[in-house]
Amino acid sequence: MSSAEPDWLSEEQRLRLLVESAQDYAVLLLDNAGRIIRWNSGAERIFGWQEAEVVGQPVSLLFTPEDQAAGVPEQEMAQAGAQGRAPDTRWQVRKDRSRFFADGMLMSLRDEQGVLRGFGKLVRDATEQVRLVQALTESEERFRSLIEATAQIVWVRSPSGEFVTPQPAWSAFTGQDFEQLRGWGWLQALHPEDRDNTAQVWSEAVRNRTLYQVEHRLRRHDGTYRHMGVRGTPLLEPGGSIREWVGMSIDITEQKQAEQEREQTHRALQVSEARFRALVEQAPLSVQILSPEGRTIQVNQAWERLWGVTLEQITGYNMLQDQQLVEKGIMSYIRRGFAGEPTVIPAVFYDPQESIPGLSSDNDARRGGRAFSYPVTEGAGQIGEVVLLHEDISEQKQIAEERAQALAAVQEPEARQSATLEPPLDCIIRIDEESRIVDFNPAAEATFGYRRDEVLDRSMAELIIPPALRQAHYTGLGRYLSTGEGPLLGRRIEVVAMRKDGTEFPVELAITAIALAQGRRLFTAYLRDITERKRAEAALEAAYQRERRIASSLQQSLLQTPREDAFPGILVKTLYAPAWDEAQVGGDFFDVFALEEGKVALLVGDVSGKGLAAAARTSEVKSVLRAFLREHPHPGRALERLNNFLLDAQRLDEDGENAALVTLSLAVVETGTAGGDVVLAVAVAAMEPPLILRHTGEPEAIAVGGPPLGAIPQAEYPVAVVPLAASDLVVLTTDGITEARKDRTDFLGYEGLMSLAREAARSQSSLEETGRAILEGAIAHAGGSLQDDACLLLVRRQ
Repeated sequence: MSSAEPDWLSEEQRLRLLVESAQDYAVLLLDNAGRIIRWNSGAERIFGWQEAEVVGQPVSLLFTPEDQAAGVPEQEMAQAGAQGRAPDTRWQVRKDRSRFFADGMLMSLRDEQGVLRGFGKLVRDATEQVRLVQALTESEERFRSLIEATAQIVWVRSPSGEFVTPQPAWSAFTGQDFEQLRGWGWLQALHPEDRDNTAQVWSEAVRNRTLYQVEHRLRRHDGTYRHMGVRGTPLLEPGGSIREWVGMSIDITEQKQAEQEREQTHRALQVSEARFRALVEQAPLSVQILSPEGRTIQVNQAWERLWGVTLEQITGYNMLQDQQLVEKGIMSYIRRGFAGEPTVIPAVFYDPQESIPGLSSDNDARRGGRAFSYPVTEGAGQIGEVVLLHEDISEQKQIAEERAQALAAVQEPEARQSATLEPPLDCIIRIDEESRIVDFNPAAEATFGYRRDEVLDRSMAELIIPPALRQAHYTGLGRYLSTGEGPLLGRRIEVVAMRKDGTEFPVELAITAIALAQGRRLFTAYLRDITERKRAEAALEAAYQRERRIASSLQQSLLQTPREDAFPGILVKTLYAPAWDEAQVGGDFFDVFALEEGKVALLVGDVSGKGLAAAARTSEVKSVLRAFLREHPHPGRALERLNNFLLDAQRLDEDGENAALVTLSLAVVETGTAGGDVVLAVAVAAMEPPLILRHTGEPEAIAVGGPPLGAIPQAEYPVAVVPLAASDLVVLTTDGITEARKDRTDFLGYEGLMSLAREAARSQSSLEETGRAILEGAIAHAGGSLQDDACLLLVRRQ
């Protein structure tokens, strides 16, 4: 050893005292050749060798065979010698040849003269941390694989609901690139009918910092719409503000289709059941529905009137155990119905009090009745119910005694049953071939003012048909009797009738014919007084016409068109195309007005809703926006203030009448800049951005957008500023143009608008002709009519 060695060994001793306490770290001292000369207890614990076993051994003993073969130990010492240190983070080997992941550092040790004396090596066992990282990585990979396998959309949005970063899953599904989906551009991929609701749900979620959950239709890259179930969760900052939204859109199209099919089936069953119940309840024929065991489960009013008994009074009655029916000889016929065979049950006189004493309050409870039974089978062919139709022939016998024709009708059961099953109206009047009345029910007495005994055997035409219509009645009756053709039979028509006091009134009339014996006929007329209905219809028509007059006047005030040359430096043309004539007052609007010197505001917009309410809201929006712009002609700031105004109106309106969303495209053209240039400043609220058709013929879309007005609190509306050269054409339009379609998927779209505008500007000279060509092209794409109102505003720099 040299004379300096004692000082160096003394330094080693001090270092050893320091490092022996570092039990979580392996501390090694190496000589210049890389041989181990010191080894602390932490190294013994981590590597498994005792110090005596490794002193004098090369440090490569600790490296994996592959690192030894690659010369890694020598490379580390060379780097540490040159740079003072070298990272030692890799897999290393214990005494038992097991591996662990080492997180360490190799450092050069030099004396005061800078002479290299050896190396110090610090190593920590980081295997557990590496395993945790690997597990997390594998979990993320599995999650990504699951998302890709299920073809769902995972997305991340800003606190206000905008896309501010690329969304690969969204782009892959919709075909939108980042420029198209960024900000509020993603709304354009939704079905037009679902955009307003989605924006409102976003507004509620952002305002309340709650779960965002909605269903809407999303346009896939192939143009088809898929039903998506959307769920988003706000991630909050420590202070409670929203950092971002993370969510997933799940394709539920097949689920929705299955639900719709189930709903349609359920609705059809409900309608069928309702129709059946209504038919049973309203049928003039007595109806009784029994269980397969013979107990009555439902009767109609006609049944209760016939027998003078209610359903509650016969809860213990069993038809199959009724001895009176056995004695009358008809039980065998009844049992056929319960066995599954439709059966005509012969006419008999039946007394309910004989089977259930004290049941009826009528003095004479006997009824002469004929019945027809038919079974109602279930899916497996089992009988679920048995329906009995009872025909009361007691009163018919009385009528038969007065008139032979009525008796003949009674003797023709099938024809009589068919006529009786016709849907009843309020009044029932029967006449013979000479137009003489043979029956006049209580409702007819109340309606026409005659008692039954006053009209029997008298001419119906002379009593209830106005004089001006009687000849037509006789002519029609004669034609039917001679030819069998009756244009009024089996139809429901409206005619004029006459009361006893001579007053005339409108009625609804249906007539059926009954075939009698010897080829004769009996006619039944069903009538209903529709005076009140006619008055209500007249009142509604008057109100409708009044609203149309008001609407027409209001529409003219909303769609006033400025002169084409009203503003210096530019030409302006506005066009409006309603989807239907009745929709003249809608939410679509345009406006053009001067601001401070050299600036003109141009806008098109759409207020949700139709009719006078939408028109009133449109008028308010236009007025408020004019005021905001004249205070400060900045389109973005004006839209932010208008958004807050609409949200305040919704909040202050307890009835919810002010709840309306507004989409709008706003541009301010400035012709008086210092350099003489003309510039266009544009802000958009969920509307198609303005299109510029350059004088060269090339279309250019302005990439700017924002959320609907009245949806998101404190929403921001960025502004795009573009220059306008001479003869450049600016086209502003509502979505009635871009959403023109032949079916649910074939939309004209913004690309279609650009194509129409380019072609129209190439072939037409005036703004009027250009605008008309664009409108006609959209209408032609939609198959002849637009699905929504459309506004066009064209501006050309001179």
